[in-house]
Amino acid sequence: MADAENDMAGSDKVGQPGSNGSLGDSGVSRNETTDGFHYDALDNLIGRTTSAGREQRFYRSDELANETNGNINSTFIRAEGVVLAEHRTGSGSGAMLLAGDDKNSVLSEISQGAVKSIAYSAYGHLTQSASVNCHLGYNGERRETQTGWYLLGNGYRVFNPLLMRFHSPDNLSPFGKGGLNAYMYCVGDPINNVDPTGHTVFGFFSRGFRGLFGSNRLTTATPGAQNLPKVLRLNPHEETRPTSLLPIRAKDVVRLERRAALQLELANQFKNKDPEKYAKYTKFYEDDHEAHSFAIEHQGEKLMTKYGREAAKNSSRRLAAIERSRANTKQAEFLNWKAIDIEEIRTRKREEGVPRSFLGTDFMGARDS
Repeated sequence: MADAENDMAGSDKVGQPGSNGSLGDSGVSRNETTDGFHYDALDNLIGRTTSAGREQRFYRSDELANETNGNINSTFIRAEGVVLAEHRTGSGSGAMLLAGDDKNSVLSEISQGAVKSIAYSAYGHLTQSASVNCHLGYNGERRETQTGWYLLGNGYRVFNPLLMRFHSPDNLSPFGKGGLNAYMYCVGDPINNVDPTGHTVFGFFSRGFRGLFGSNRLTTATPGAQNLPKVLRLNPHEETRPTSLLPIRAKDVVRLERRAALQLELANQFKNKDPEKYAKYTKFYEDDHEAHSFAIEHQGEKLMTKYGREAAKNSSRRLAAIERSRANTKQAEFLNWKAIDIEEIRTRKREEGVPRSFLGTDFMGARDS
């Protein structure tokens, strides 16, 4: 574990104080100062030292799950990535129900004493003066109460909603997936996109899957999900309810490749026999080949339903059964051919008068001599 004094103090821009200064933002605490941020060996933000004491943060699946500060413990409750509530124990204990929009931005804070509504600008700046008690805010991210900033990517980069940009450049810019503008947030479109990792995902959105990459809440109802390859967004309950998108695993990539191979195998069975079925399975092959190529490029990202996983798994098993059957057929043909050959040799009669040879020796001739 490494303790790092963060260098965000001072001024980021004329008139915009750093993390140790005050900021004219709604809901910002001016009674707390940050002395240092603490990171682990993997550069994940695990806490900070403030005037109120030492704070520690704990993550589950790259999402903030728990936070402790002295005798105060805050737990953030989610279901399939959707923010539901924040529960506190210790000083000021209680539970707050949280209601958000399709991007997980907390719009309402419901406690035993009151209901508070929260509004943001397009880039997440609080536009009201009412105090906010919950720690989560814009896009469901942890909001630093002192500054109103968001330390995205588990502390990788600071996003300033007032400046509408990051404080530091993206290490994927300018020649990687970060794009030319290393400080831009959500490729300039925060209405349709989210960026919890702190990386500008220009290359991904430019291919038409806007609003998916990096989102905490990903389902088949997420804008852009309908542009995914068919098998990846497979949902038998599509008419009644959406289903979650899960990470594409390495074995899913392999199974998708075998699924495409199965469709090609079935297409070849009907070639020159049934043009309609041949065309149908050829189209299936093209779709699944596209899905496999997409999965290779986006392995690890939440872009596949559990039903898509199951379909790919079943197709892989079906292809394996065909391969086993074919192997068994070939083996049976070989054994049958071998048996016929042996029987033919066994029953073959030597013509009368023809000598029997063994290792080049003519026994009949040797006997005669």
